[in-house]
Amino acid sequence: MNKRGVEPQVLVVLIIVMAGALILFSFAYSTAGQLKENADVDTCRLSVLAQAQTKFFGKSVVKLDCPRRNIKIFENKVELNGKTSKKYSFGKLTQEEVNKIAAEELRLCWYKMAEGNRNVLEQSIFFSDSKYYQCLICSEIEFDEKLRGRMFEGLDDYLKSSKIPNEAISYFEYLIRSQRNLYLLWGGIGWTQYTPYGHGKTGKIDDQKFDTNSRYLIYFLAMKPTWLVEQTEAYTSAYYIGLGKQDKIREECDILMN
Repeated sequence: MNKRGVEPQVLVVLIIVMAGALILFSFAYSTAGQLKENADVDTCRLSVLAQAQTKFFGKSVVKLDCPRRNIKIFENKVELNGKTSKKYSFGKLTQEEVNKIAAEELRLCWYKMAEGNRNVLEQSIFFSDSKYYQCLICSEIEFDEKLRGRMFEGLDDYLKSSKIPNEAISYFEYLIRSQRNLYLLWGGIGWTQYTPYGHGKTGKIDDQKFDTNSRYLIYFLAMKPTWLVEQTEAYTSAYYIGLGKQDKIREECDILMN
């Protein structure tokens, strides 16, 4: 019987295989955790698409399933709906991390609301005004009380310089790309809606600084004419992504969907 121990070369191979398996397992576990975290995003998007496909005279039997995402930022972690987030993981909070969180929540909001490419949200057949503004709040962002008194800046630069996951365009380009060739003379859209490149504006993301004493809302805003008015093409639906404090929501939204 061969009583010799494991050959050194075999031992090295075994160690490499085990290390590789451990890395793959850790990656798969992290990826699965992130997918689970974003399950609400996919559920919302499916309900949005289903509602847009089944509208009749501006109404649909499909109801939106789009709960708000509650984001709480700490010095060394982020909680999403009360649980530690695997998607937003870091050792120490920096300005880059805050902007990354805001940018990604803006992207997820735009994604789940069909990126401005579908006639989403229900409409009245007729209304006292020819058009009105509906809002759906995607995310609420707040800071842990231990962070109070700090300020984080640079969101606009981050949106323009950072690429969205798995694509070669920036967050800024993603958030406005479906709008720039849809509305010019029709729709009653503010001019910055059509020419964001020339003036560096998305139209609704006004807050470029995060004051840790405040709570911020990321929201989807739809300018919706009544169903009858839209049929005449006097006004067409238009969609925006926004970020601001509670007062901004009260000012801009006629109807709050959630």
